[in-house]
Amino acid sequence: MIPLIMRYLLVILLLVSPFITANEKEAGECVDIKDPVLRLSCYDSLFKSEPIEEPKLNTPQKKKRSNCYE
Repeated sequence: MIPLIMRYLLVILLLVSPFITANEKEAGECVDIKDPVLRLSCYDSLFKSEPIEEPKLNTPQKKKRSNCYE
């Protein structure tokens, strides 16, 4: 029983291993980037499918208070 499971496990590992190492070359390019923000953006681009936008600063807006005594 165990040898049969081990055979299936070996086949699965052999089929999956190319996908695990697929991003290795691209990750090597990110290592050489000196700027931490650009390097993080490079790593993020490897794992996110949509393009990364520039970060936006959200400033809180003051709510206009209504005067109930008018």
